[in-house]
Amino acid sequence: MTNVDLFGPASASGAVLIRPGETRSFGTVDTWHNDCSSPSIDDGTQFNAAWFNSILANVRAIARGNGQTAGGADIVAQDNAADDLLWRACQHLYQRAQPAWSADTSSTVNQLIVALSPAPPELKAGMRIRVKIANANTGATTVVVNGNAPVSAKTVAGQDLQKGMLIAGQIAEFVFDGTNLQLVSTLSEKVVFTPYCTVAVGAIASVPRGAWTTHGLSAGTAANMAPTVGANSFSLPDGFYMFNVSGATRVNSVINATNIAHQIRLTQNGTQVDGGVDFEADYLLAGQDLTTYRNLVCFASVMAADTFQVQSWVGTTLSGDFNGGNALAGTLTAVRIGN
Repeated sequence: MTNVDLFGPASASGAVLIRPGETRSFGTVDTWHNDCSSPSIDDGTQFNAAWFNSILANVRAIARGNGQTAGGADIVAQDNAADDLLWRACQHLYQRAQPAWSADTSSTVNQLIVALSPAPPELKAGMRIRVKIANANTGATTVVVNGNAPVSAKTVAGQDLQKGMLIAGQIAEFVFDGTNLQLVSTLSEKVVFTPYCTVAVGAIASVPRGAWTTHGLSAGTAANMAPTVGANSFSLPDGFYMFNVSGATRVNSVINATNIAHQIRLTQNGTQVDGGVDFEADYLLAGQDLTTYRNLVCFASVMAADTFQVQSWVGTTLSGDFNGGNALAGTLTAVRIGN
């Protein structure tokens, strides 16, 4: 890497191949060069070889600091004729993001051990870290950066990581927000969508106007481990899931009413799952029958103690008599993301 006489005095008279020893004595206050007071008076600051050599060494370090390829070739060719050599070297150093990269060396699940180079004495807000994960997480996770105090890894919503959000071999990107390291990268093809189970959604004999009514449930097939299914709720092992409700049908029972709306949703511990509702209701005329709900797709982080329900709603957007309606059976598929 030092086979080029980069920026050197080259064949100039008095040039040497080994850097001379330092002869200057540095104090506690910055010193500066001073011009001679006149062309005939020698009262200016001396420019000695040690000063020039220190500047030369720093310039060389910038030019060569972008490193080499795996094959040993310079990323930026050492070319004394290139006026933009330092600029290109800095660009490539930034592009390769080496100071923000580390492989996780932890043998402890739910704790990442990161060693950045150069080692930061602390984390600063906005700092990015890319980590190759060693172990899949099973819950809340902390990150230790160069021996500093552990920092909690959080989702962008400020929640603890759930099982399966980090997978062995995954490249995860975090950004320090001043308190926690937010996981800002998304799951890629390294994390597969594995069919997990289906739950049969039972029919509702009557759905009252303007109220959410819960479907009955029964266990369906299970690709890995069967869900726990009650009369009108179900639970799953902890992890991150995609839910899909399809095939649910409603039968109208309406007199003199128009614009009959219907919706379907998924709740988690009694609260509507974010995105877990078909907001765009289909509108029917009085007497129309057997309309199918559109597929409902949503995502949720799940703990084993969580309970889920599938609910339907019907109502009218214009005046008229309304006798309710029947919601027929559909299928809920729960797909686990990751391990």
